[in-house]
Order: sequence, then structure tokens, then C-alpha cells
Amino acid sequence: MMYRLHFARLGLAGLLGLFIMPLSANEFAQLKLSTGTQDNVARALHAEDEERSTYVRAELGAGKLMQLGLNDSLTVNASIAKEKHFSFSGFDNSEAGVSLALQHKFGFGPYTPRIAAELGATRQFYRGQARDNTLLSAALSLEKRFNPALRFSAAIDMQTVATDTLPDNPEVSAFGYSPTIRLPYELFDYDSQGIQVSADYTFVNRIILMASVRRTNGSTVASTTNPTFKTYKVSSAFYADPAFNEGWFAYRLDANTNDWSMAVSLPLGQDSAIDLAARYLDIAGPARHHYQNRLFTLTFVQNF
Repeated sequence: MMYRLHFARLGLAGLLGLFIMPLSANEFAQLKLSTGTQDNVARALHAEDEERSTYVRAELGAGKLMQLGLNDSLTVNASIAKEKHFSFSGFDNSEAGVSLALQHKFGFGPYTPRIAAELGATRQFYRGQARDNTLLSAALSLEKRFNPALRFSAAIDMQTVATDTLPDNPEVSAFGYSPTIRLPYELFDYDSQGIQVSADYTFVNRIILMASVRRTNGSTVASTTNPTFKTYKVSSAFYADPAFNEGWFAYRLDANTNDWSMAVSLPLGQDSAIDLAARYLDIAGPARHHYQNRLFTLTFVQNF
């Protein structure tokens, strides 16, 4: 609990520090208010376990850009967020995060390629300790604008997800699947690697179309009401799922995820917009098992 409070205070302190002084040209802040839905919040394999969830989310971020030279800059950013699910309160979560990005331009002008290295840390808090996690990430990206409208970027990244040690759970112990197989309880404790390609196109009326595709090699956490011995054997972690009522269990699988997304940003003013986005996740687990999830979001964005 003390760790949780300390991390949240760090994120809040970073935001307050950036807001105490009036924002200069090199300082920025952004507020996002969104609502969305996903049709398989449990990442379920079987139709009887699929659950649709509608949620609202508020996110506040602020940062500062520091010019290190003619072609180099450093950006620091801090953010806090809160998410509320209407049907499944166990997926309600709060998060605090910080990031640091170093960027280099290969010359002068708006069409010069840019390369950036970024480090980030995010802590998420859920109902029940099993889903609380800390995400550490490192990314390397390349960006190129081809004309005033079209921009292209590509990135590779590595992520480490860690969680606290979980206590014994009587619901899990009661199964007694095998005396020789004792899976770890820590669901969110794994590494992953990803690659992403994205592009956006800005029209003369400032409407922006965006598209991206991402491939992640790592793990996924799925939930079920019918944890079979076969599922247990192919899992790398297993625990009672606190996001649902009694009778649900979560398990971690080695998985590769294809994440496709498209969005359109409609300007409301000089510093505000409405974003409409759609995502499709195809998660391939062991034994050719596939999990799908579709997400749709509507977001109000205000820049300061």
C-alpha cells in the first residue's frame, strides 16, 4: 500500500510542478476525456466467457521540451489517469506514469527524418492485488514527414511488466490439478517485444486520419469460468481473477498479438478536437488458440 501511494504521489507531484508556473512555449499539457467499449474484456477463448464492457476514462498529462542543441531535444512527461467500467467494476483502474524522450533531427527543415529514444514507467492499480502492475518500457522510433500532409513513423520497443508477490489462494489450491505442476500466481510478470508502423494524413481543414499496425511478442492474460486441466498445463501463471465475481480465474499465456487501429481527429478549435478510434486485437496463444477483442473509443482532447 505504501508503494502504491508513493508512486501515485510521484505522478501527481510531477503534474503539479509543471502546472504551478505558467506554461511557456516549451511546456505543454493535455486533457483527455473518453468513453469506449470493448467486446471481450476477459480476453476469453470461449464465447460463454466473452463479456462486453463500456467505460469512461479521464487522463491528464503535462511535460516540458528542452532544446539541447540545434538538432537535439529532451522531453519529459508525467501523467495520471482514472478509468471507470460500468458493468465490471473490477476493471476500474488508476494509473500514474512518467517518460523521458531524447530526439535527434538529421538536418534542418520540416521534412528531415527524426530518431527518438524513449524510456517510460507506468504503475496501474486495480481492485484486488492480482492485476496491479508496473510497466517499464524502452523504445526507439524513426519519423519522417513527406509533405505538409503525410507523416510516417516506425518503432521498436521492449517492455517489462512486474507485479507484487501474491498470497496463496484457497480457490486455486482447491483444484489440485497436479502435484508436480505448481504455476506461479503472478499474472502480470513477463517481458515483451514489439514493432509498430503508423501513418497520419492531415487535410487542409485540419482533419487528421491515422492508421497503425503493431506486432507484440509476449504474453496475454485471459479469464474463464471453466479452467480445464488443459488450460492449466499450457499456462505460465494462474490465479483467481479479482476483476469478476467469484468463480472466475485468470491465466497467463505466451502469445503474439496483432493490433490494428484506425482513427480520425476532428478539430473543434485551435487547441481541441474529437477523436474517433477503432482497434482490433488478434491474440494468438498456444495450440492455435486465438483471442479477439474489438475496441471503439470517442475522446475529447484539449491542449493547453
